[in-house]
This record gives sequence, structure tokens and C-alpha cells, in this order.
Amino acid sequence: LIDLASVENGCQCVAYSDAHYGHPRNLLNPGRGVNMGDGWETARRLDRPPILIANESGVLQVPTQEWAVLRLGHSGLLHKVEIDTCHFKGNFPDSIQVDGCYIPAGEEQQTEDIGTNESHWMTILPPQK
Repeated sequence: LIDLASVENGCQCVAYSDAHYGHPRNLLNPGRGVNMGDGWETARRLDRPPILIANESGVLQVPTQEWAVLRLGHSGLLHKVEIDTCHFKGNFPDSIQVDGCYIPAGEEQQTEDIGTNESHWMTILPPQK
């Protein structure tokens, strides 16, 4: 297996919703982080609803979410997705969703709305606790 989402293999963070306590490019570092500072911690949401409701899978239903767009260094066939929240005790995300799209090299600048244009994306990992 090759880690296509590693900075060592050319992956880059090209867009994100929040870099308050840590930059999402920290997600691309090889190996496990040694402390919480090696991860991506976002600011507390001020628009969080006063009453939280979960769906049938236990995923909280909130109006907004934090996100990061990563450009993989190479194309590849996905075999495994690993989400590591090792040092996030009590402040880890409620859930994760992974989406992907293919944009040929050189066409990124022509697609300025790639982070928000849902027609380009397909779900790889639906929302999970």
C-alpha cells in the first residue's frame, strides 16, 4: 500500500474551511502525530444549534461542517482509508465523510469552485462515527 495522502508522495492541501488551531496540511504528515499539535484542530463552532440531533447512525445533524480538499500526488486505486484521532481526547470530530473527484493535472485553475461544486464529487466513505 502507498499513502497517496502523504506529503512524501506529493499530496497537497489546496483548500480548507478552518485553520484556527492547526493547519489541515498536518493531515498529510507521515506516521502518527506525537501530540495534538500534529493534527488538525478547528475552532469551536459558534453557529452550533442549542439542541443536537443524531440520525439513525448516530451522526450529529448540524448545518455546517469543517472540510479540507487534498490533491493527491498521484492517481491510484483506493484500498484503505485511515482516520487517526489518537491525541484528540474529548474534542475529536463527531463524524467523518470522505469524498473524492478526479481533475486532470493542469485543470485545477479552470475549476475554481472545485471545493463547492458537488457535481464533481463522489462519496468514498459516507458519514461515519
